[in-house]
Amino acid sequence: MKKLLEVCGFLAFVQGTGGLVHEWSGWFDGWGLVQRIGFFDGYEVYVSSALVALAIALFAAAESLPAEEGGDGAPSGKGAKGGKGEEKDGGGEDGEDGEDGDGWGD
Repeated sequence: MKKLLEVCGFLAFVQGTGGLVHEWSGWFDGWGLVQRIGFFDGYEVYVSSALVALAIALFAAAESLPAEEGGDGAPSGKGAKGGKGEEKDGGGEDGEDGEDGDGWGD
């Protein structure tokens, strides 16, 4: 789902910025969807600006989703073990990690 939102956001961003560049400079004549749809005649700048805003919203929505799971059931980018808050050496209640309390766990 995250990748789908990112792809749709990218397409909306390209179409919106291409439409704005076309309206302001005349470049990219005829390749954007906004210019090809007759319903938007006279409103191209507004529609292109809305597409850029939609793209930003889609990117934000994609970032707010949790990480997709990898093949081993762990979140992607991390292994099955490890992570924050996990004690590996059985440190004491005082926050000491080892016998001498220097934080090295020896």
